[in-house]
Amino acid sequence: MDIPQPPRKIVGLAPNQLAYRILVAEDDRMSRLLMVKLLKSCGFEVREAVNGQEAVALCQDWRPHLI
Repeated sequence: MDIPQPPRKIVGLAPNQLAYRILVAEDDRMSRLLMVKLLKSCGFEVREAVNGQEAVALCQDWRPHLI
């Protein structure tokens, strides 16, 4: 018999975690803002790019862990 589990809520990274850099590259403004807000609220360092050309430039300078 499966016991229902309450939904889990992500509140952030565990203590002493590496400061992960994430680049959000999205041309749709609302989608980009949503992703940035969600990722920042979890404790990630976030930068955003509005197009591929800007994303490439940020990658070279900032060196994100994830795009």
